[in-house]
Amino acid sequence: MCGVFGLTVKDGGPLAKDKHFILSCIKHLLLASETRGKDASGISVSTRDDFSVVKMPVAASKLVRTPEYKKLMSDLVESRTVGDNSQLSSLGHARMVTNGKRERHVNNQPVISDDMLVIHNGIIVNDDSIEDEFGLESAGAEIDTRVISGLYRHFRSKGRSLCESISDIYGIIKGQASLGILFNDINCLVIATNNGSLYELNDVEQGLHIFASERYILERVVQKCFSADRGAKYTEAITKVEPGQAIFLNTVNFEQLRVGMEQLPNEQAVQFEARLSPRNSKSIDDICLERGAQGYVPESAPALSDMTMIHFDEFFEQVHKRSLELKRCMKCVLPESFPFISFNSDGVCNYCEHYQPIQTFGRQALEKSLSKMHRSKYAQDCIVSLSGGRDSSYALHFMVRELGLKPITYTYDWGMVTDLARRNISRLCGELGIEHILISADIQKKRENIRKNVTAWLRKPAVGMVPLFMAGDKQYFYHGARLMKDFDIPIMILAENLLERTNFKTGFCNVPPTFETSNTYGLSLQKNLKMVFYYLENFVKNPHYLNSSLIDTFAAYCSYYVMPHRFLSLFRYLDWDENTINDTLINTYDWEVATDTKSTWRIGDGTASFYNYIYFLNGGFSEYDTFRSNQIREGLLSRAEAMDLVKTENRPRWESIQWYCNTIGIDFGEAIKRINSLGEAFTQKYDSTSSKRNAEVAEIATQLNNEARIANER
Repeated sequence: MCGVFGLTVKDGGPLAKDKHFILSCIKHLLLASETRGKDASGISVSTRDDFSVVKMPVAASKLVRTPEYKKLMSDLVESRTVGDNSQLSSLGHARMVTNGKRERHVNNQPVISDDMLVIHNGIIVNDDSIEDEFGLESAGAEIDTRVISGLYRHFRSKGRSLCESISDIYGIIKGQASLGILFNDINCLVIATNNGSLYELNDVEQGLHIFASERYILERVVQKCFSADRGAKYTEAITKVEPGQAIFLNTVNFEQLRVGMEQLPNEQAVQFEARLSPRNSKSIDDICLERGAQGYVPESAPALSDMTMIHFDEFFEQVHKRSLELKRCMKCVLPESFPFISFNSDGVCNYCEHYQPIQTFGRQALEKSLSKMHRSKYAQDCIVSLSGGRDSSYALHFMVRELGLKPITYTYDWGMVTDLARRNISRLCGELGIEHILISADIQKKRENIRKNVTAWLRKPAVGMVPLFMAGDKQYFYHGARLMKDFDIPIMILAENLLERTNFKTGFCNVPPTFETSNTYGLSLQKNLKMVFYYLENFVKNPHYLNSSLIDTFAAYCSYYVMPHRFLSLFRYLDWDENTINDTLINTYDWEVATDTKSTWRIGDGTASFYNYIYFLNGGFSEYDTFRSNQIREGLLSRAEAMDLVKTENRPRWESIQWYCNTIGIDFGEAIKRINSLGEAFTQKYDSTSSKRNAEVAEIATQLNNEARIANER
């Protein structure tokens, strides 16, 4: 998930005294790794007799401008004026927050514990159970990385060697883990990974070893810090650390041990460890200052009173009751409040009448399409877009376990990817040994953009404007295309579920449905213009939308509706089977489900619970109604089954909604009160419609009774 990196130069090596090179290389490693996390950053420097660390809850680009970072670099230059003190190792981290608040110093990396220093990319999903089982002390840290040093010391205390202890750690942890470790008592650097999200550049002759989370990061550093000739040579020399591999580097003489962790212990490892010299450095000196971050939004806010929540529940029940009384299609479950809906004489809606069943091409066609694609020069077959949701998770499983491919995965984290999704990503990538690239937006900025748009919307609700809340995530199309180019990979796999078409979102913008499209994002030019006009009209009516998020919103619109989408959609080839997908993920990978819903859909998306509540309060339906209706049309569900499901699925996920409000910095209670005003308008509208319909039915019944009475009298 995060960016980890390191630089080691050999004692007495040709590069050891090149101060400019070392400082430049450390800085560019930090800056290039920022794409993987902007929530916090840190850097450590280890010389022969000292350890120093600077870490703060700010992005790397801000860290390098701080007095603390500049002092560390200045001290490094001064310490290296002595000829016999040229040994240096540096580890760094660019963090995207998962476990543990970034404002708490102990949660940021490098993590210092038991006189060892650890950097970690990924998520260890069983950290709490490890802590309980082995009786480890957390020292107040919440971050999952805390268990690494505790496990290491535990295994060492049991007589296990250095190499065996690293292997034992990977035998215990679950989830994705790429590690860099320096020790206070021995001259050794360890890097290891269980999913292959590590790349290294190793030049024994020059006494240089660099590693980072992505090939691109190392390539960028090489371009910035080396001459053209050496840069070209080093770019070709970058190699991947394979899943399950560990590298042990003697930081004094550059002897290296490269071994699969399942091969430990062995005689080579024993001999290598025997040649490691002890360190006599001071205790690790953490010179980092605790500093708060501007614009910090607390993860939790004071809970509303029980009476307020009871009132919210009671109000929802009124709207829910009215929604169940709506006239609905006799075939699917779409209600009369659905945009542009109409019913024929049999009570069947126009969405059912125009529905074209999904025609999948089959597994053989999929394998044929994939066989035409060349494997990239970096030995990957394809890219899988991995959101942490059920469909993309299953797609990764299928590509690896069913087709035997070697993909690379990526996630675009725009601030609304939940911790649950991140943990599930870590589970799969760790278990399958698949490299994962996380592209992290400026999450604080993204969340601030969301807050501005939600606040503007709450001032003057217009349901067609709700997609503005999700505009920040659409750039995943752009980044996917960029990665295909960067990695020379000819194809990307999307797990786009064609049952998820939600015509009502554009319908609320006065754009009629597009029945003929074969994907979930296509609109004609005319309908695109109509939607743009709707947005412009609402910008004029509500100028609060004219804020700093507009550039991001425009980029999202272009990524989603304008730029070409040249990807392979897995479920254009395979039939989508909800039970198979759920069973595979839960039973094979211990895939985590949400605690506030029985559904496994949208649980990794932090926005879904909020906007679906808005849609339901406005019209008595949500995405679940369209999804289940499409399943009915495909013969996957009966209408009765679908109605039972939407009755449950449309209930508010209060826990998730409150997380969303707290995360973007709006008041949960005030937001719900404002949204509930839509529910009041909805119930009033359909109360009157229902009364009119009941009156018409009563009038017809009276007329029929009169006709029957007259007929009897005759």
